[in-house]
Amino acid sequence: MKYLNLKMPVFLAIVCLVAGGLTSCSMEDKADDAVPRLSIDTYEATLARNGKSPLDKDVTFRIIANKGYEITTEQPWLGVDKPTGHGMTDVLIMAQENETGAPRTGTLMIRSGNLYETIAVTQTDVAPDPMRVFYHQDFDWCIPFAQPNSDPVGDQDTSGKKRQDVLADPIKSGWEATGLSIYNMEGKQVSAYYNYIHFNNNFMKYHPEYKSHDAGVILPRLDLGTEKVNAVISVQICPEGSLKSGLDQVPFVVAIESGSGYVGETGNNKISPVFTPPTVQLIWHTVEYTLRDIASDTRISVRTDGNKADYCRWMLKEITIKETKL
Repeated sequence: MKYLNLKMPVFLAIVCLVAGGLTSCSMEDKADDAVPRLSIDTYEATLARNGKSPLDKDVTFRIIANKGYEITTEQPWLGVDKPTGHGMTDVLIMAQENETGAPRTGTLMIRSGNLYETIAVTQTDVAPDPMRVFYHQDFDWCIPFAQPNSDPVGDQDTSGKKRQDVLADPIKSGWEATGLSIYNMEGKQVSAYYNYIHFNNNFMKYHPEYKSHDAGVILPRLDLGTEKVNAVISVQICPEGSLKSGLDQVPFVVAIESGSGYVGETGNNKISPVFTPPTVQLIWHTVEYTLRDIASDTRISVRTDGNKADYCRWMLKEITIKETKL
């Protein structure tokens, strides 16, 4: 098992809402004397030799700057598609082909008045990985349905956050289109935040007749034809709860619920070791496990296992299953 802590910024409180692709701000932010605010959603980026991600995808980051922003760099090979802008903006990182024969690094400086942030960019001399991506879910389909004040990780605040039940209108159709199913639905609530989903099992405290506290999702079947393949599943999770008293203990696992395959590079395990993320800060944790000999009949779950507490709240942001060579 390998896991990485992804640095997440402490987003400054900003009352900008996104609905239907339009950005609106409060009167405070529109006023000439509004306090400048600047935040970004990542501090590091890795590019392949061709300037895209190691998976040959565009690399972007999000800026929120109520007084506008300017992006500069001292590296001639590095740039962005929107060097200036205002409000909430998604910016594409661009880089020339790296023909130096070695990795190189650069810095993007984002300024807004007297405020600034930086992004450290590493560009390798390696071409994008040709390995196939068998499954990817980033929950961006939640964005059009998101309620105001629905990003506890970005805001570093779990109080008063609004979320929507994925099994209720208007988000139900978006959920059904994913092909995901809820693991252990009994007594569980699965809801949508801005671009991730939330699991809440505190119903257990009030319904002791329920047999299990665990919750998660079961992925749809993979379209692998008659192949059996080896892959790595990468999942981004974050515990939730009270920042004052500590976040919930979340015993996260990946499991083969049915069909072919094993978890791990060796052995006959159908379930991974437990990963329990730290409970002191709202940050995304990337957890990775090897999947071996999976096939079209394999059903994979990402979930908790063996939780007995009254509360086990957590959030799921992204799932990727990518081919690997053992």
